[in-house]
Amino acid sequence: MSSRKRVTIVNEFPGQESDRMAADLAVELQRLLPEHQVVSINGLIAKYRPGGLKPSRLLNWVYLHARVGWECLFRPPETLIVVSSPPLIQITAAALGSLRNVRVVSWLMDYHPEIEARMVERTSRGIARLLRSVDKVALDRTALVVTLDPAMEGLLRANGYQRDIIVHPTWAPSAVRALSEVAGDDVGGTLRLMFVGNLGRSHSLETFEGLLKLLPGKVNLLALGASDLGLAQFRALAERAGIPFEGHGRLPFAEFKQRIAEFKPHYGLVFMHPSSGGLVSPSKFVTYLQQGIPILYVGPEGSNAWLACSRFDAGLAVSARASEAELREAAFKVSSPERHQSFRGGTRAALNFFNSHDATTLATALVKKLWPK
Repeated sequence: MSSRKRVTIVNEFPGQESDRMAADLAVELQRLLPEHQVVSINGLIAKYRPGGLKPSRLLNWVYLHARVGWECLFRPPETLIVVSSPPLIQITAAALGSLRNVRVVSWLMDYHPEIEARMVERTSRGIARLLRSVDKVALDRTALVVTLDPAMEGLLRANGYQRDIIVHPTWAPSAVRALSEVAGDDVGGTLRLMFVGNLGRSHSLETFEGLLKLLPGKVNLLALGASDLGLAQFRALAERAGIPFEGHGRLPFAEFKQRIAEFKPHYGLVFMHPSSGGLVSPSKFVTYLQQGIPILYVGPEGSNAWLACSRFDAGLAVSARASEAELREAAFKVSSPERHQSFRGGTRAALNFFNSHDATTLATALVKKLWPK
């Protein structure tokens, strides 16, 4: 083993967006900690495939859990920074790292095993309690947690974590951070709503459908990058609401940008299921901010999309459990030309806030917490 102190960053997918952030963080930590050796560990299969039970994902799961165990027990670094993929990897790191005095940092892109606990507790409360007990033991052995939004921080505190937490959103590559406004003209005729991204289990359209029925005038709906299942959900919703719908799966970047520019959306849609607060954090809302498009967010409080709306007036946040009276008020605001103009102005301030977070700011925050002078 090198005589230099080591900081090891564990992340499953080299070449994916999260790995780009992990790679950026490694560079910045090395710059701030020249006396350390900063290294990375990745999965055997580099290409991301959705679905945790895919053979490639299972192979990565076995390999990385074994590799982290080996590193903790036989080549213990001073500090181990673990991105929360594959699932439960931070549990292995915290448990085995504590045996060799390895300082473990959990970088939660999503909150396993609380996700699994909520999935199984309807059918097996015993397994859910076991998962939460394992999580509690691991958290007690974790020196520091990095969360993506205030909701995740709040859930950790509610689950008993009492040590340091850094709230730090993910960041986009510098090449796509600049504001490039393509937002629609003033609200007045047809209201154009756009959704970008997949539509998975952490999303819910039920409240949005209730809002959609209360909007005055005509509405057009566009979805880009959704899965076949997501597109089918949108198509069924549009048919029930009697509105035009256009949907596309993944598109080349140039075509993606062109379609948005042609559609000129008034609002970008962000959905979260009511039970997903603190478990995951939507990131596609930044795509809207980068183009001056106000956000229409339907979901629980505390996510970064909620923060963009509530703190910076970059759009409208609607509770996923909103009453009919609240939905009527939201429909009035969304269709108001004055509010739309105000929201457009707020997108710049929100974008500046999220652009102010990057690998340098996270590395600086980590060094301040872990290597104070």
